[in-house]
Amino acid sequence: PPTNGSDYTMRIYNSDGSEPEMCGNGIRCLARFVAQKDGEAPRSYKVHTLAGVMVPEVREDGQVCVDMGEPTLEASNIPTTLASTRNDGSVIKQKLEVSGEEWNCTCVSMGNPHCVVYSTTQGMLKVDSLDLPALGPVFESNAAFPAKTNT
Repeated sequence: PPTNGSDYTMRIYNSDGSEPEMCGNGIRCLARFVAQKDGEAPRSYKVHTLAGVMVPEVREDGQVCVDMGEPTLEASNIPTTLASTRNDGSVIKQKLEVSGEEWNCTCVSMGNPHCVVYSTTQGMLKVDSLDLPALGPVFESNAAFPAKTNT
């Protein structure tokens, strides 16, 4: 149901039952679904989420865009307990041990915490060789992320 003047309210649940603040892909899917159901495009919608009101826009060509706001890079606001690596408080290429491997992590929040990993201390990642279903939950629940994280 609509909340605080919004058109819709969106709630997302992770596979473990927890509820994140927002999901960028999810809100785009919601907007596209509603536009197809109502036959109204182009159109924008006000969608209430735990991260605040988001306004996805369904364009004439069917593409959906949404302004997710400014990324939060300061460690304490993501939140992460990883030490900042820059004077501005951001965490860029910080080392984090997960599953016996040392990973280079960059942390950002776009309404909910994300840990972006491009490499380990051994070099660039070969994503096809990673056991993502096993690694994801270990990163997500790592103590460095008190509010959990997407990886």
